[in-house]
Order: sequence, then C-alpha cells, then structure tokens
Amino acid sequence: MARRGRKRRLELEAEYWRLLAAGMGSVEACRQLGIERKTGYRWRSENGGLPPDYLPESARSSRYLSLRERRRIASMRERGLTVWEIAHRLGRAPSTVSRELRRNSRPHDYGRYDADLAHHRCRERAVRPRRAKLATDLELRAEVQAKLDLEWSPEQVAAHLRRRWPNRPERHLFHEGIYRALYQGAKDGLSRTLTRKLRTGRPLRKQRRRANQRTPLFVAPATLIDQRPAAVELRQRLGDWEGDLVVGVRSQSAVATLVDRRTRYLRLVRLPHGHSAGHLRDALITALTEMPELARRSLTWDQGSEMAQHHEIAPYFTDSVFFAHPASPWQRGTNENTNGLLRQCLPKRTNLSLHSDEDLQAIEERLNNRPRKTLDWQTPPRHSPPLWHHEPATLRRSCEFTLDVVSFGGSRAEVCRDTAVVLLTWIAEVAAEPLELEPTDRRVEWETNTWSLGAADEDRSSLSVAEVVAAFERTAAAIRERIDDLGFSGVATFYVWHDEQAGQLRCSTGSVPPDALPFSGTYVASDDLGPIVEGFLADSEPGFIAWSDLDDVQSLSEKAESEPEIVPFGVWVSSVGASR
Repeated sequence: MARRGRKRRLELEAEYWRLLAAGMGSVEACRQLGIERKTGYRWRSENGGLPPDYLPESARSSRYLSLRERRRIASMRERGLTVWEIAHRLGRAPSTVSRELRRNSRPHDYGRYDADLAHHRCRERAVRPRRAKLATDLELRAEVQAKLDLEWSPEQVAAHLRRRWPNRPERHLFHEGIYRALYQGAKDGLSRTLTRKLRTGRPLRKQRRRANQRTPLFVAPATLIDQRPAAVELRQRLGDWEGDLVVGVRSQSAVATLVDRRTRYLRLVRLPHGHSAGHLRDALITALTEMPELARRSLTWDQGSEMAQHHEIAPYFTDSVFFAHPASPWQRGTNENTNGLLRQCLPKRTNLSLHSDEDLQAIEERLNNRPRKTLDWQTPPRHSPPLWHHEPATLRRSCEFTLDVVSFGGSRAEVCRDTAVVLLTWIAEVAAEPLELEPTDRRVEWETNTWSLGAADEDRSSLSVAEVVAAFERTAAAIRERIDDLGFSGVATFYVWHDEQAGQLRCSTGSVPPDALPFSGTYVASDDLGPIVEGFLADSEPGFIAWSDLDDVQSLSEKAESEPEIVPFGVWVSSVGASR
C-alpha cells in the first residue's frame, strides 16, 4: 500500500529563507523556528543554497485558495457539510470547492481531505517549470562547461557567449542564470560538481557578512587613505599598488599580493619563513628593489599587524604607504577582488609555504592572462603599457630601440632605455585598438574610442613637437583606412586635445563633424596640432592637481562675476570618415 508523502511546511520554509536573507545564520534561524538543523540544511541543499522559486503565501494572489481556506474546507468536510454549504461560508464558488476536493485528493488518502498535503500538491503543480537553455542546447552547454573547467567565472562566461554569438540572442545568458544552473543541479543542464571550479569552490551559496572591526597595531604613525594623492584615485598612472596577505591553513603560511590599480597586474611575493612584520618587510623590499622606479608610486594596505614596520617600506615609494580604514575592504577593492581570483590557485586550508618561486610565477602568468570585465574583457598584459608588457616582440615591431631586460620578480619585464619613445608607441597602437562608430549611441563611441596618453617629466624633455605631431597624423591616416575597410559611409572625426587636469594628451574618434564634438565646455577646432602638443610637453606637474589648488563654490561664483568670459581649449581635428 502506498505511503503518504512528507508534508512540506511551506510557511515555515518561507520564514526560514526570510531570516537567512536578513543575515541570520542557518543554525540560529533553525533554533528560532524550532526545527532541526538538518532540516534547514536539507532545505538549503535542495537548491544549492538558493531560495526556492515558489512564492511565500503572503505574496500569492487572493484568487487562489490559501492554506487557511483549505484547512477550513477540511474542518467543514469532516463535520459533513455539503459542497454548497462550504462554498457559501468561504465566499467562494461551489465549483472552486468541488474542483479542490477532486484535484487534491488521492486514493491512498482513505477518503479524507488533508489540507496541508493538498496545499503542497497545489503549490508543486503551479510551478510549471520550463526547460532551461542549457538543458536543451547541447552546444551551448558544452561551451559553458568548457569555460567553467578553465575556472572562468560565470560573468566571464556570459561575456564570452555574447562575443562568440553576437547575432544569436537565444544563446546569451546572464551570469546569475549560470550560477543558478550550477547550484540547482542537473535539472538546469549543469552538474553541481562544477561548483568546485568556481572561485570559492563552495557547493552551496553563502550569505555575505561584514568583517569584524579591528584596531591598528602600529607603533609608527600610519597614514590613512584619506591623505592619499588625488592622482591615485584617477587610475591613470602606473605604480599605485594595493596589497594584502593570502593566508594558508591555521594562519601558519601566507603569500603577499600586490595589484596595480591601473592595469590590475598581479605580483606575488613569497614568504617562506612566515608572515610576521619583519618577514614581510624583508620580502617586500626585495621585490620592490627589482622594480623600476616608475612602477613604485604608492602602496595601500589594510591595518593588519604584518605592516607594523611600514615606515621602513615607505621610502621605496615616491608617495609613501597608506592604510584603509578598519573593516573597509572596499577601499582596496582591486586587491580584494584579485585575492578572490587567486584563491582558485591558492586554496584555503592549505600550506602556502610549499609553493616555490616558480609555482608563484606560473600562477602570476595564469591570472594575468585572464580577461577582466573592468578592462573590457582584456587581460592585464594587453591593457598595460610596455613597462611590464608580456609581449616584447610586439613592442620591438612598434618602435626600434634598445631594451634593457630586468628581472621583475618571478616574471620578466622589458624597460625602454629611452622611455620617451613609449609615448610614440602608444600613439601608434591607438590605430589598432577597438573602434566603434555608433551614431545613435555616442556613449558607446566615447567609452570605446577614447584613450589617455601620458609621459613622465624627464621623458617630455626628450620629445619634440614634430615627432609627436607626426605620430598622431600617422594614426589618423591608419584610422581613416580602417573606417574605409568597415564601409562606414557617414561623417567621422579623429580629434586630440590636452587634458590639463589629468596632464595627458587624449584622443578619440566619433561619428560627428568637427563642430559637434561631445564636449561640455567651449573648444576651438583647429588643423594645427603643434600648440596642443607644445602645451602638453611644457606641463610642469602632469597628472596632479592638489585639492588645495581647487576652487570652492564661493570662489567660483566670484570668479564668474569678475571673469564671465570662459577661455576655450584647443582641439586638433582630422576628418577620417567617408564623407570628407
């Protein structure tokens, strides 16, 4: 004889998930609801830690019978009331009550209407799940599984699908859909064993929690992040690093991580003898002395005790060492995100001291060659300038000059003897960068086609106006040829200007005429690039404006009254479209 199924306490489950969403732990939520911890774990494991798809009772439409109404039907049915009488007392149609008794009763219920069991049967029947894309499209599922096997994140996989099949939206997935397919198991087309390939490796999704408040343990005064130069926030120069420790089992081993804020380039520092303040100081100083001075501007760390001797590390940076506020990891978000990626290669609860320098170098290469969303899905070596470029052959083809090969920690970097030529190389590389011409969406054009180019003070003195102008003219000619090959028949303009606040030359391409460039300020279009380049090369403090030098609102209003005339800035324009 068949057995009756387990009754699901749906309201209790809904309350359990509500407590979890509010930040309460599973054990405490089970204790408050009076259920066993194993029950809560079973509810979580059924969907990989995700809340179930069904709605809580309070969110359901009143056109459906509620659990309370079903319990009243069961009570009145046991007292022998007819369907008409039950419907009259509930305020429902007799056909509704009759249909409920017929649909949600089974032969093995012994002729008795069970309200809780009937409610559960109705809720399960109302789900009507459709088959997921990954369950029906075998080629799409194979592509997603292949990238997950390479330890790509679901967000990286989702971006890859859009680039591989740009004209097939039925194969485009959101990263959250991939997460749900992983954690909900085979019913959505993916095996839950693939969760081991994710950054955390957890079989169940976990609630985010705040870090505990900590106090600094330094004897030497620490400089907080509030006093960090404004140039660091712009992410437009090399050498501004964020650092932290990745700790192993029982905090007995660790590896120091350094991430460049601009390029997201990762540098790993081995700590074979421990991660005390002295050990970290010695290891960082060794790594820093191997870097060129241009790559050592500033360092931002958390307030961990391992940086107690920060005052001995600060002289190796031109702008010193800075510390985030306690329990504020988002102030070092670049490093925190990279450390999360690194945990796939250096898992928790392992002995990190077993990794050799060669092992860490291989991990560096592996992560530095993964696409990043913040770099428009490029890799750090592709996005970074040639100071530590991983493709020296490309650099040699772009500019002919002698290179010094220096050891850059575990990896190799090639530094130009005449680094001024690097600016000319960057100008030439603009012609090979992604190009978008979208007359209906100027924002896409601006974000894709705009580039910032800078040079240090000592490099500007060795550059001439003529060679910079000639480099931009060659780039404009190359972009003109690219646009002809694309078959774009509209107006297009390549333009260059001097951004005095950032201390950089900036260039862009847009499907606009020279008199309609997307500037909010007043500008003067010119066919003479010489004065613009001359102003850039003569800039005494490129890339930095002190906050004390900025005018407040009151002084700006006074200036507006005394100096109503705004001086326009110059922009060099070159027509590169078909209709020129």
